[in-house]
Amino acid sequence: MSDGNQLFFPPFVLDITNGYLLRDSEKVPLRPKSFAILRYLVEHAHHLVTKDELLSAIWPRTTVVDAALKVSIGEIRKSLGDATGNPKYIQTEGRKGYR
Repeated sequence: MSDGNQLFFPPFVLDITNGYLLRDSEKVPLRPKSFAILRYLVEHAHHLVTKDELLSAIWPRTTVVDAALKVSIGEIRKSLGDATGNPKYIQTEGRKGYR
């Protein structure tokens, strides 16, 4: 759900204009690249987002190793309180991407 400046996935709000994540009314720290990845995933929640798609969108015209993406996904999961084994927000599709 979105109002144009904010993306909602309760209890979280991704404030696009100001560049931060809120849980209820508390700011949740995220590095800029991790924020950008989370924003991309939320904006494309209707389909599987491949690793290549994410790398191209977040790091255009830059060579980046998969580990950078994995570190950011780990940071996002930690910030959301999302468990890898039983994810509520970010599901990994083995060797394909994220949903």
